[in-house]
Amino acid sequence: MSRDTDTFLSLVHDEQESFFAPQRPIMVARAPEQLDLIGGSADYGGSLVLALPLASAVFVAIQPDPEPSIRIREQHLDTHSAHEALTIPLDTLALGAHPIEYEQFQAVMTSSSTSNHDQALWLWGVAGVWLALMREEFLQFRGGARVLIRSDLPLNAGTDAGVALLVATIQALTAAYGVSLSPREMALHCQIVAQRMLGSPCEATRYLVAMCGIANHPLQLRAYPCTLLGNLPLPNNLALWGIATSPSDATDQSVHADLRIGAAMGYRIMANSVEKAAQSPDSCWRGYLANIDPSEFDLFYRGILPEQIGGAAFAEQYGSISDALGTIEPARRYAVASPVTYLIYENFRARSLAALLRASNCLPNDSDITFALGELLYQSHTGWHACARVAPDADRLVALVQAAGPTQGLYGARSAGLGNSGVVAVLGRSDATEAVHAIADRYTAETGQSAYVLAASSPGAAAFGTRQLK
Repeated sequence: MSRDTDTFLSLVHDEQESFFAPQRPIMVARAPEQLDLIGGSADYGGSLVLALPLASAVFVAIQPDPEPSIRIREQHLDTHSAHEALTIPLDTLALGAHPIEYEQFQAVMTSSSTSNHDQALWLWGVAGVWLALMREEFLQFRGGARVLIRSDLPLNAGTDAGVALLVATIQALTAAYGVSLSPREMALHCQIVAQRMLGSPCEATRYLVAMCGIANHPLQLRAYPCTLLGNLPLPNNLALWGIATSPSDATDQSVHADLRIGAAMGYRIMANSVEKAAQSPDSCWRGYLANIDPSEFDLFYRGILPEQIGGAAFAEQYGSISDALGTIEPARRYAVASPVTYLIYENFRARSLAALLRASNCLPNDSDITFALGELLYQSHTGWHACARVAPDADRLVALVQAAGPTQGLYGARSAGLGNSGVVAVLGRSDATEAVHAIADRYTAETGQSAYVLAASSPGAAAFGTRQLK
């Protein structure tokens, strides 16, 4: 049993008198946070995604309780003491035997004074798992539960700790009530919680990584359809690290939402230029920009895309978009060419990186391969720059990695987080750990803000299973 598991089980034991009721079973689950190696910010357009499950994780302990409320207690990251974070009456989620609509849940959450912080938003997601199981699996919970949470990193960090929280919650909750669901089904239910209740753009790929991850193996996934394509073992001479800085209090999801709408607009504009798309625009590239090759895009479509277009002008000329999560605001202007270009090229970069990783296992010391792997990460970072605001701390960390370069064993880096989260994925020689820590230390010295290195990996929630305590 790992040290972090022992630590959490000890916390559960300490809480058995003050929080948990005696003589009733407690189910414990664990889900890892993750590092988006490449493709994660383009998953909604069908891009290939490569992501690594990290050693940092979220633990959840759930004890069914006859009291009709969900009481959530959270361990404080600094003091390691637990505090009551949120209590949600069960009748908030259901009117009698009928669960409320997802939109009603969102309204209740928004009206709560505790939902104004990203950290609290994800805690509401814990209750959202109950509602998703009520609506999607027709479950009826005759009582509430007591929930204890411990996260190695803040839930609003760019390592998807919030994603890990939902995955660990559904794993523990289904085990506590004897519900049998596949890892993929649980991941899809978590996606419903995030998208339809919390307003988060996360696709199912992120939940699959937290659920199905294999230690030290980047996973290959696609969001549409939600598919796990396998894993890519790293050659012994290469390693991945994350460097994370303290997240801001609020992650700006609106930027990602606007880019998503702009990309969908671009798809519709390009599809309308194709004769066979007159009746069904999605028939051109099966509905996803990732099915367009960069050369095809450059030759036929790049020139017809506007840099920006107003919502009202687009609706008048082209009608609607096919992305169900996107709502066009008539008075708003949307970037079109840059998000489309990024998405198409990011998928190509992800596919190229996956192919080169496979080749590097056969030719582990080929300098041309390692150079190309690193350059793909740098290009991904600059590509994201062209269509979105990159956190300044992530920019600085990437610049420090680039300055250190291959002479210090570092080949490439990219911003791996959305919004204001400063998380950077770093690829280098397996013996370059000291150089990575030196970059984190230099960043701290320059800015006065802490930066911490994420240097290890761990398996997903499915491999951990659950632990039952009494």
